[in-house]
Amino acid sequence: MSEITEIPELKKAIFDKWADELLSQYNISEDETLENITQYVAEYFNKLFKNYQISFTDLHPDGIFPFAINRLDKKPTYADEEFYDELFKVENHLRWTYTSVLTKLYRERECPFDTVECPY
Repeated sequence: MSEITEIPELKKAIFDKWADELLSQYNISEDETLENITQYVAEYFNKLFKNYQISFTDLHPDGIFPFAINRLDKKPTYADEEFYDELFKVENHLRWTYTSVLTKLYRERECPFDTVECPY
């Protein structure tokens, strides 16, 4: 895995590739705790996206997205559409790779509730 500075387009093949790398790199099995899986996903993406700090926040009982995402090299200015578009893309990469990891572990029911179906 090498660091990425330019965020790639959202494609299911990328989510699946990163999910496979995560499962292999962290030796994640079906009986791993959800908290550990979520922490591994955060660590992986924190290393992958060079200009971002990604961390595991908390497992919310109401199924809310459990990650915090911060841009390190740039702060948004008022109505900075480009900044927020990229942040949204990073969030989607994280969301759908996390969903893919849980799906590959047959744990779809543990996906965040605000995850419906991957539109990409």
